[in-house]
Amino acid sequence: PAGPAMGSLGRCLARSLFRGQPGPSLPPGPRCYGSAPPELQEKTLVLVKPDAVQRRLVGDVIQRFERRGFKLVAMKLLQADQGLLDKHYQQLRQKPFYPALLTYMTSGPVVAMV
Repeated sequence: PAGPAMGSLGRCLARSLFRGQPGPSLPPGPRCYGSAPPELQEKTLVLVKPDAVQRRLVGDVIQRFERRGFKLVAMKLLQADQGLLDKHYQQLRQKPFYPALLTYMTSGPVVAMV
């Protein structure tokens, strides 16, 4: 499954899109795409947040990643619920802006990509 850096939302997405494929957690740092076997390649969660989805910027975001040589291997449109966001943003729960963050992230669909 996805490594700890991806958070709960990333692990949930990775499980639903990569059923049964291993993905060990690797130390952070630059990676040359294609330089490691698939089971050792790092995966990163990318979220297109509700305002960008509403403004129809998903295609632009994808193009920017692809132009820089990144390969998107999975994508899912979803409505994040409070339970999933509580797990994903666990380290931010005590911050004063946390309620506003939850309101914002549940205000519309997000696009999750790996």
